[in-house]
Amino acid sequence: MRLDISPPANAYEVVTKRWGLQNPKQIKKNYRSTVYFVESPQGPAKLKIYTQIGYRGERPAISYTKGVDSKFIAQIYQSDFYRAAVLSEWVEGPPVSETWRKGDYEKATRLACEVIHGLTESSRVSFPFAYRRKTVNRYRSLQGELKRSQSSEQRALVVEAMGILERFLMLRSSERVIHGDLHYDNIIQTTHGARAIDPRGVNAHPITNCSSLFFDTATDVDPPVLGEVFSDQVKVITEYLGYDRDLLMQYALFTWLWRTIKRDENDHAFREKRLREVDTIRGVIAQT
Repeated sequence: MRLDISPPANAYEVVTKRWGLQNPKQIKKNYRSTVYFVESPQGPAKLKIYTQIGYRGERPAISYTKGVDSKFIAQIYQSDFYRAAVLSEWVEGPPVSETWRKGDYEKATRLACEVIHGLTESSRVSFPFAYRRKTVNRYRSLQGELKRSQSSEQRALVVEAMGILERFLMLRSSERVIHGDLHYDNIIQTTHGARAIDPRGVNAHPITNCSSLFFDTATDVDPPVLGEVFSDQVKVITEYLGYDRDLLMQYALFTWLWRTIKRDENDHAFREKRLREVDTIRGVIAQT
């Protein structure tokens, strides 16, 4: 059941006073939350105030973070009763996305793999049934898209994406609680190694942790070299993490399909670009 309940209007004032926070500086704001850099008794920290509590709050992320080694993820310092306000460690360093956008794709992917491996091996997260099943939710969403599809092209994309997810639905025994939003911006290069920030905490097959990495590929890589970069990315991931190559590439294809399907069908320029990328990924898969 989804709960969209707003926290108190003065949540920011209450927690900054209660937790002894000083010198706040707003660094990000969107429909889900407002994020501040603050000075806390524990040191530099990040304060996140959610616009909604319950489903959109931080509950799964907090329990996930506490269940993995802090060497690989930012620690949680404080959270209020409703988990609508969360104070976490400020991780100093550039995001791995800077390395990625400079064109050092192999290094960026390797750093991401180090974090994925560390989080996976150190995980002590229990009660996975308490976390949202990402694959099931996306499959249900696609069922709705199939009913709303306005064109045969859109329906074909949805059916293809659902077919890929059906393979993962059959692998439920392999599901575990994962970060859930591990794109390159959410991995920080520190002096002591790469560390993750801003997890969501979802129950899914480990391969789906790479979904956001592939989306970064679609966003930042020039079309002429997309196939080559994607192939190299898959090679690094399979060699480092031991994932099944075919399953990994299929989920990568699903990522492109998902991003295309979820865009307005009337946004023709965007869809044409994405469809060319989908064809490129299909071509790479066909050659392996």
